[in-house]
Amino acid sequence: PHAVLSGVHFRYFENRTIGLNSEATAALEELYKISHRYKKYALMRPGDFVGISNNLSLHGREILSIGNEAE
Repeated sequence: PHAVLSGVHFRYFENRTIGLNSEATAALEELYKISHRYKKYALMRPGDFVGISNNLSLHGREILSIGNEAE
């Protein structure tokens, strides 16, 4: 188990962070909804580089599709 908020640090692992009581579970469910409401996608093309500050954002990887845009 780990704290989600600790000082200025925020740790949340979707589908792995669990609440230890009903109040914590409800808070994590709300966090999940909010994080997905404001989710932004980045289209990466060959040669692209995407940098994300660990200290300033929630980030993760979600592959929607892989393909050749020339096809």
